[in-house]
Amino acid sequence: MGSSLFIIAATFALFLWFGWRSGWLKAAPIIVGTGLVYITNTLAKMAFDRGRPEEAWGLEAAGASFPSGNAMMAMALYGLAAIWIGRDAWFSQTMKRASYVLAGLLIVLMGASRLYFSVHYATDIIGGYAASFAILALMMTVLTARR
Repeated sequence: MGSSLFIIAATFALFLWFGWRSGWLKAAPIIVGTGLVYITNTLAKMAFDRGRPEEAWGLEAAGASFPSGNAMMAMALYGLAAIWIGRDAWFSQTMKRASYVLAGLLIVLMGASRLYFSVHYATDIIGGYAASFAILALMMTVLTARR
């Protein structure tokens, strides 16, 4: 669920679903948010160029270690989906709460899996979460101010 192919497919699927439900302009933050996080991750990896842990097992990981792209993209995709569901009046309070819990669980599990397979250091995960959170917070601030 953290592969680039899955993230791209899920982003477009959510965009299509949210766009169909509420309008394409309201769904645009899904594409914009995940795109900004991806670009930020790519630039940060080039800037820091930190090597990966040597004791990695079970997974082949290429590229720089810091920040974790999987952690960043999970925070962006699942976080934006939960925020969108939380702001949509069509969903019940139970569904909204369930989306927050599920998003939080998926985000934490994505980071934990990267540590479990030793393809990242803990600081890679924390840095990825922080960078993605900052981008999402900025986006939500801009979108809220536009209203």
